[in-house]
Amino acid sequence: LEHEPDNTAARIGIVETYLAAGDVDAAEQALRDVVDPASAQVAVLTGRVALARGDSAAAETALEAALGGRGPAQWQIAD
Repeated sequence: LEHEPDNTAARIGIVETYLAAGDVDAAEQALRDVVDPASAQVAVLTGRVALARGDSAAAETALEAALGGRGPAQWQIAD
């Protein structure tokens, strides 16, 4: 990141590492530094951070955003 501060993939990797380690505060802070906050992957990570904080409503909102605004009513299970 020192040489490529706008490297979204590296920043996302840092967020995932913090989440895996159980450091939700650090994950949330690192998520704020992600350059492409509108990506679906960032929305999923935002949902994971919210879920780790126990905020299921925020997690659901973030995950719906990751799915392009399709909520549970539009989800389909493939046969």
